[in-house]
Amino acid sequence: MLYALVLDARDWKCPRPLIETKLALRRLSPGQKMRLIISDSGSKQDIPKWLSSAGFEYALMPLHDEVMEIIILKRELDV
Repeated sequence: MLYALVLDARDWKCPRPLIETKLALRRLSPGQKMRLIISDSGSKQDIPKWLSSAGFEYALMPLHDEVMEIIILKRELDV
């Protein structure tokens, strides 16, 4: 699958992954997808909560060794 942006935040601690995710989503155009890779336990809770509250469409996929992938779709409503 092609992503407009891949953000590997495995080495970052909360709150940096959330801040960088918000900044990255601003750069996407409607219809584009972003792949986010995280391992920080706080971020694995905070980012999905924020995505839900902001109305983003996303999918969570556990990868391995405490690593999670989040695929985020930017829609017209998210502009």
